[in-house]
Amino acid sequence: MKLLLCMAIPIILGACENKTSKKVDESQKECSESALYSSAREHQFIYPDHRQEYSPGTVVYQPKTGRVYRCKRYPYSQYCQQWSPSDRRFEPGTGSNWTAVWDLL
Repeated sequence: MKLLLCMAIPIILGACENKTSKKVDESQKECSESALYSSAREHQFIYPDHRQEYSPGTVVYQPKTGRVYRCKRYPYSQYCQQWSPSDRRFEPGTGSNWTAVWDLL
C-alpha cells in the first residue's frame, strides 16, 4: 500500500526528496524515483479497464507493477485484450507470457 501512496504524486519526480537538505528522506525510502517516473508517463488506460478498446500501440498503466506498457503490433496485439480472473497469461508485467504481447516503456 505504501507504493500506492507514492503513486498519488507521479508528476513530482523528487517526491521522496527532503526539500530542505536535498537528501532522500529515509521514512519514504520505499518510494523509488524510477517507479514515480514510470507512473508519470502518459497512458490511455489503467489495466485491465476498457480492454475491448486495446489495439496495437495502446499504452496502459499497470498498477500491480507501477509501470507503463505498450501493446505490440499485430499479430501479437490480439492478446492485449485477453484477460480473465482465471487466465492472466498476457497481463502486462505479471503474466507468464506478457513479453510476447507488451513492451515495457
